[in-house]
Amino acid sequence: MLNNQCKISNYPAFGQILAGLKPSDNNIEFVALRETKQVIWLQNGSSHYFTDLPAKYFSLVMTIN
Repeated sequence: MLNNQCKISNYPAFGQILAGLKPSDNNIEFVALRETKQVIWLQNGSSHYFTDLPAKYFSLVMTIN
């Protein structure tokens, strides 16, 4: 089960921080979970289910070729 209230504090070892990991970061990063074949997104330090993606972002994703 995904914990939407979890704050992520372990940053990747490769020196870059993914979008959405910092609590002040409004950017969105999509992450695929191979085991469950689900997609979550990160924003403002929290994780969310793909089905909870706001409509304005969903329409942007669907228009990308």
